[in-house]
Amino acid sequence: ALITPAISVLSAIEGLKVVTPAFDHAVVPLTVIVLVALFAVQSRGTAKVAAFFGPVMTVWFVAIAVPGVVHIAENPTILHAINPIHGVRFLVIGTMEKKVQFSNYFTSDDQCGFIPFTTAGDIWNAKYLSVIVFESVSPAMEPAAMEQVRTAVGKRQGFQPKDMMAIRMFGREQFRPIIDGITIGIEVLLMFIGILTLSIGSVGVMNIMLVSVSERTREIGVRRAIGATRRQILAQFLWEALVLTVGGGIIGMALSFAIAAVIGTLPFLGPMFEDTSGKGDIHLRISTTTLLLSSGILIVIGLLSGLFPAVRAARVEPVEALRYE
Repeated sequence: ALITPAISVLSAIEGLKVVTPAFDHAVVPLTVIVLVALFAVQSRGTAKVAAFFGPVMTVWFVAIAVPGVVHIAENPTILHAINPIHGVRFLVIGTMEKKVQFSNYFTSDDQCGFIPFTTAGDIWNAKYLSVIVFESVSPAMEPAAMEQVRTAVGKRQGFQPKDMMAIRMFGREQFRPIIDGITIGIEVLLMFIGILTLSIGSVGVMNIMLVSVSERTREIGVRRAIGATRRQILAQFLWEALVLTVGGGIIGMALSFAIAAVIGTLPFLGPMFEDTSGKGDIHLRISTTTLLLSSGILIVIGLLSGLFPAVRAARVEPVEALRYE
């Protein structure tokens, strides 16, 4: 009840600055005075306000309509703009799918209508281009393509291609530092989390294997007494550490597949652009490359985590191991 009239009155009085800048300092005081007077009259009833402002608005609309009628009388062809007979018919040859788009020149492409430039020239008498949109054959060729376009336009319009102020261009390279910075930041964060998780897991596996060596000292002594070599003891505990690590990795991968199957898609840009196709959302997928790389890392972590306990088990003397309680 207060914001809408205030904005309307403020906008109307700010129009006085168009007439003369001298009213600039008086915009806010005049707005306050008009609002106070308006609400003072309105407090006595809306009927009285209508009785006062009705004739005023009638006079105002008449004052606007009279010059308009004069201009229409001078040039009646103005009415052709609202005559459907003079409308231009277009054949729609296709519609664009919903497009999630941040970088654009006016608005998103899926909210535009595209017509030939010659047709636009016939309708609006457009002689000169204001925007040129072009695409390089590949992202890597974008700087060369921009240079070629600048050279061609400069030769045609008579300016030096190296004059960056003559024509402005925007491409992926302008946004690449921002995108690369965000990407590198996310990668470093995820790498830190991964290294921290692997470090904690490797320490846990090592502690489990050390406890296993301590509890199985007599077993190691018996195996050594019946002919097992140190290499066989070393290999046994390395295999146990490897099985423990890889087993945990398999369980983690199975959980990853389950989470990706249950969640599927995380809303990201879709709600912002009112897109329900899912193109701007995050889709959880497990790639084969990631699985192979994770498996290799798990094998290395398992071998490193079990190496110290395995060496300790291989160095146990049979006589001392059989006496161990």
